[in-house]
Amino acid sequence: MASHANKKKTILYADYSERNISAARAAVEHFGFGNFVECDDRERTIELIAELKPDLVLIGLYLDGIRGISTIRAIRDAATSGNPHGGIVPILLGAPKLDRRGMRDAVDAGIEGVFRQPIDPERLTKIIETVLKKPRRFVLEENYFGPARPQDLAKMVASNATSASAKPKNPTATVPESTETSETPENDGAGPKTQTKPAKPSPGIGMPTNLDIADSRPRLNGAGQTFGDGELVGVPSTHDKRTSAQNLEALQSAKEVLPAAVASDETKPSDAADEPIEAEDDTTAEDEELVEIDLHAALISHKLWVDTGGREGAVMSIEHADLREAELEGIDLSRCGLPFASFHRANCKDAVLRRCNLVAADFGESNLNNANLAASRLSGARFNKAMMRNTVFLGSDLSNANFRGLKMVNCDLSGTNLAGTDFRDADLSGTRGLFAEQIQRARVNANTRLPHDLKLRD
Repeated sequence: MASHANKKKTILYADYSERNISAARAAVEHFGFGNFVECDDRERTIELIAELKPDLVLIGLYLDGIRGISTIRAIRDAATSGNPHGGIVPILLGAPKLDRRGMRDAVDAGIEGVFRQPIDPERLTKIIETVLKKPRRFVLEENYFGPARPQDLAKMVASNATSASAKPKNPTATVPESTETSETPENDGAGPKTQTKPAKPSPGIGMPTNLDIADSRPRLNGAGQTFGDGELVGVPSTHDKRTSAQNLEALQSAKEVLPAAVASDETKPSDAADEPIEAEDDTTAEDEELVEIDLHAALISHKLWVDTGGREGAVMSIEHADLREAELEGIDLSRCGLPFASFHRANCKDAVLRRCNLVAADFGESNLNNANLAASRLSGARFNKAMMRNTVFLGSDLSNANFRGLKMVNCDLSGTNLAGTDFRDADLSGTRGLFAEQIQRARVNANTRLPHDLKLRD
């Protein structure tokens, strides 16, 4: 689909994950866009929309914590008559999964599509192609979550007409003539008026770049902030129902962010293409908004949970947590769940991360001197250019982890699982607890990479 016209276009991708950014870049390469701009900061993303006027915007749900949806809302709200681009640019939301509240909040913010993370470049290419050809705001109507259908557009027009007649005329406001986009200040093209709610301030706004836990102790006042299962992004349940052929394209793009439903024995292969995605039936949370997690408050709450032996506070359990350059020296995060977290350049000196779920976490260029990561799940974790001296990995799962080129001085690797671990060019001469039997078990995995000059104890 690469064309001369696309060479003049700009695409903006806002996310903290380098892995997702690389996959997105591969997906859009097919279109031959002239400019691919990446950004990992919420406020800067909003500024770039006004400055660059991109032709397409992709935003990850986990931008600056879980603030992707509020970022989209801020982009739409920042549009003015003098610079309306933020109100009309097609925006796609990337997320591993969405519950019904997440769908509704995304619709209220104003999106033209969704894509699943981690990114599948081939799938994302198809979604972008569809949106560029005919961008339409997403709606959430009963069991339908997808681009606005003709009946939805008619409902939007009727709702906007009612709102316009009930309000005094504003000479500075302009209403586009096209019913395809139906961008209006009252409804923002997100869906029927009855679904729109005023934006609430995000608890994550104003969070400092460096999370200084020590300075926050006086603010605890004996009470911690808890995060229930219903406040996090949940796994939707799906029950397929038949729909008309005109909605298949919309449903397919929505399906990218939802786990596939388990097919029943009565479902025929020929019927699969006619089945839409049903949004999660969550009536108890129907009037709630998707809670955006404040990582600073979550860290404080977990620290309180550790200090009080579990009597107060709550265990920190957040996927894709953005803890880059965080100040975590000496903190005790035992038993936390931070899979896919980014600790890039974070100061974790003397930190305690025992019995934690840190699967696929990124510790690139972080300070792990004297840190205790014993009995933790670290499979697939990356430690590129990290500082490691007296670091304890006793009994941890380090399968498929990357320690390439590191100098591990007096680090304890006793009882670790090293299957598929990459130690190429690493200096393990000063490590403790690395025995011949342990290495022999690791070598059973063909992906295990060890230094050529490795010397082991019997």
